[in-house]
Amino acid sequence: MLTNLAENTFYNYAEITFAYILAERLLVMGTAYFMLLSNFGRKTRVYRIPFSKFQIRKELLLAIPVFALDTLSLSAALHYGLIQISSPTFVNVTLTFLAQFFWFEFWFYATHRAMHHKSLYWIHREHHTAHVTQPLTALSFGLVERCSLLIGFFIPYIISSHYFQGVSYLALFLGIFVNFFLNTLGHSNFDPFPKGHYRSPFSLLLNSPTYHSMHHARFNKHFGLYTPWFDALFKTRYEDLEKAFVRVKEGHGLLRFNESFIEKSTVPQSVSDIAQLKSSELEARVTTSGDTPSSEAA
Repeated sequence: MLTNLAENTFYNYAEITFAYILAERLLVMGTAYFMLLSNFGRKTRVYRIPFSKFQIRKELLLAIPVFALDTLSLSAALHYGLIQISSPTFVNVTLTFLAQFFWFEFWFYATHRAMHHKSLYWIHREHHTAHVTQPLTALSFGLVERCSLLIGFFIPYIISSHYFQGVSYLALFLGIFVNFFLNTLGHSNFDPFPKGHYRSPFSLLLNSPTYHSMHHARFNKHFGLYTPWFDALFKTRYEDLEKAFVRVKEGHGLLRFNESFIEKSTVPQSVSDIAQLKSSELEARVTTSGDTPSSEAA
C-alpha cells in the first residue's frame, strides 16, 4: 500500500498516517508507563512529588486534539506534495535523518526559549501545567505550540523533497518515531541512563530524562530536549545537573522543585572575608581548647 500512496486521496493518506501514529504512540506510551510503574521505574524516579490536581486528566484532554492535528498535518503534507516520496537508499535515509535531527534540535531550543518570554508564554503555558512530568506530558501542548513544532519538524523534509532527492518513507517514519520516542523518554520522570552518563562522551550527544525534568520543575534553564548543545552554548544549563542525576541514580530522587545541589564556596572573596574567616578560626580554637586570647598571649 505504501508504494501506491502517491495515487491515493487525502482520505487514504489519513487512514495510513492515523494507523501508524496510533500504533507508534500506543507502543511507546505503553512501554513508558510500564517502565515508570515497575520496580525499576520507582527506584529511578526523578521527582518524588505528587502530580498537581487534575494534571493527568488535563494532559489527556490536550493529547487528543494534538493526535488529530499530527495525523491531519502529515496527511496534508503528503497529499498536497509538500513532502514528496522517493525510493530509499542508505545515503538518502541517513542524510535525511541526520538533517532532521540536527535542525529540529535547533528549532526546538530557539522556539522553546522564545516561548518562555513573558510576551509569548501564553503559547507554552499549557505544557507547563506539569511541574512533575509523566509520559503523557510529551503530548500535552496547546495547538498553537504544536503547530510551531510541526512546522519545524517538516522543514527538512520539505527542503529535501523540492531541492534534493526527495524523502523515503523509511526516513520519514524513522524520524517521526525517534522524535516521539526521545520526547516521551525526556518526559517520563524515571531515568534509565547509567550512573556515569554525565561523565561519558555519550552525554555530549543525548540528555537523560533528569535533564528535562529539571526544566519543568525549575523552569528557567534546560531549554534543549534531546541534546545539551545549545544549553551549553548559550549558558542555560543547570550547574548541579550531574549531582541531581547521581542522586536520582542512587535511588533518592528529587524532593523539592527548587532543590539545589550547588555547594556554597568557602573560598574568601575579599579582605573582609579573609578577616572574618581568621576570626572564626580563632573562635573555634578558643572554644575547643578552653583558653582565651589573653591567656594565650600571656
